[in-house]
Amino acid sequence: MRRSIRTRLLVTLIGLAVGPLLVVGVLLDWQIFTVQQQQAIALQHEVAARESTLVAAFVQQLENDLRSLVQVRGLKELPLDQQKSLLSELLSYRNAFDRIFLVDATGQEQAGASRTGLFTAADLRSRAQAEEFVGPTTSGRVYYSAVHTDSASGEPLMTIAVPLLNLRSGSADGVLVADVRFKPIQDLFSGVETTDQGVIYMVDSTKRVVAHVDPSVILKGTYFAPPAQDGIYTGLNGTSAVLATNSIHLGEQTFTIVTEKPTAVALALAINTLVIVTGLILIVLVIAVGVGLLGVRQIVRPIQALASTAQAIQQGDLSQKADVSSSDEFGQLARTFNAMTDAILHREKELRQQAEELRVATAKAKESARVKGEFLANMSHELRTPLNAIIGFSDMLLMGMVGELTEQQKHKVERLRENGHRLLALINNVLDLTRIEARRIEIAQKPFSPAALAKRLIAQMEVLAQKNALDVKTGIDPELPASLVGDEQRIEQVVVNLLSNAFKFTDQGSVALEITANRAEHTWSLSVSDTGIGIPPHALDLIFEEFRQVDGSSSRAYKGSGLGLAITRNLVRVMDGQISVKSELGKGSTFTVTLPMLEEAPGNTVLQLEAMGA
Repeated sequence: MRRSIRTRLLVTLIGLAVGPLLVVGVLLDWQIFTVQQQQAIALQHEVAARESTLVAAFVQQLENDLRSLVQVRGLKELPLDQQKSLLSELLSYRNAFDRIFLVDATGQEQAGASRTGLFTAADLRSRAQAEEFVGPTTSGRVYYSAVHTDSASGEPLMTIAVPLLNLRSGSADGVLVADVRFKPIQDLFSGVETTDQGVIYMVDSTKRVVAHVDPSVILKGTYFAPPAQDGIYTGLNGTSAVLATNSIHLGEQTFTIVTEKPTAVALALAINTLVIVTGLILIVLVIAVGVGLLGVRQIVRPIQALASTAQAIQQGDLSQKADVSSSDEFGQLARTFNAMTDAILHREKELRQQAEELRVATAKAKESARVKGEFLANMSHELRTPLNAIIGFSDMLLMGMVGELTEQQKHKVERLRENGHRLLALINNVLDLTRIEARRIEIAQKPFSPAALAKRLIAQMEVLAQKNALDVKTGIDPELPASLVGDEQRIEQVVVNLLSNAFKFTDQGSVALEITANRAEHTWSLSVSDTGIGIPPHALDLIFEEFRQVDGSSSRAYKGSGLGLAITRNLVRVMDGQISVKSELGKGSTFTVTLPMLEEAPGNTVLQLEAMGA
């Protein structure tokens, strides 16, 4: 770039100096006019190129702000109120954003903030079919939409969508979407010094003007086809003008920056020069050479210095500063460049500090989880040995191996054995939970019959049904394959936990097990329904937590450790499934487990979480 400017300026000087000696009259006048015209076009092109760089950098900063909100601040893992707070904070910080919202993995808007301040839960809607959701989730890349018009203000908007990538699966868990206004881009153009009716505007790929100093041009939906090359054409207002363009690419979208200046204004110097060049050619030649050489030096030196500083910063030396020795445009550019470097350096320090804090916190959390897991595993193992002895001795007493027992003694020994089995089950649950948290549980992928599994489970539960005089219902979808691939033992453990809870919390009515298939989504579901006491709405999010029950008091009517549903949820997640619950107080509950439908065994039939890093 430095050589190009110097070469063009030197060629111009040589032409001005040697021309009068080689050509006369009209030929000389024509040459001077041509040079002046090229300079006017080149100046317009430089403005267009510079503004294109500013616009690209501005939009990139908007994208970086969205990426920072997703990657550095962990937006997806935050509570809903904190998500809304962060979105509102970014909206107030960046006036270019008109609306920001978070879309979950299903395409449903989860949280958002609007510049009008009227964004409520009623505004949330599904975007599962929208391009700003489908594009990022399928490609994993940032999506830029075509320009669209805001229905309320008539202002053109562009949508930027950043995927929320799951580091474990590599897929998108959601999308952060932001509508970008073009008014701040126009404000970038307003800061450029243009003389005598000069104007800068931006055109999208459909030739629509999306940024212009005159708002009416945008609101009317004005279209303009930029020329393929810089030169003199009919401008936006229908008059002759010097036009220069420069294209920028934002994702799949292409925009064109157009600089326009009336021909009479842009070539005024050339026209005036033609009037006086004949009589003052020698004087103009001397002055032009002197001024030209000085101008080349003044233009090239600041650019060289700024290029050297930029190269040093590119190599990692953020302490470099551009020399601010003038108050003109170059001085302003140097000050802006220095401010940008300071901002990058400050941001880099913040990111390093946050990364260090996150590393320390992660290490502490992992160590705490490891110590807890080892403790629970050791304690569970140590407790099971004496418990097995207690249960064994109880069985021996009940079998009469040490003599006949009275009814009272037999009752007490049976209670001892029953409580021993209950405590052993609790310890086994704790051990299962510990294995899951330690990621050492194995999933065996083998063929099994879901219908046979359902029949066996119902047979196991007949005692509980007869004890409480409950009806047991079973439903199997005809579309369900005769054989599926999965861990039958873990699936049975999940369903037994759900059926046991259903019988425990149902005093009258029925308990139902239903198995259905969804071939369109390649999933199958097991639903356990009951007509029991139901679950209050506030407790639906608590029942899957460890050691949590709806009634946590010591006098609750239904005994239990509070681990069954926690283990059930974790086992379902390990098998790449989902569990959901619907309940109504006094009318019963329905737990639904959805698992992937595999009809052929994968190459590796045993999946160990520790090896997978799940």
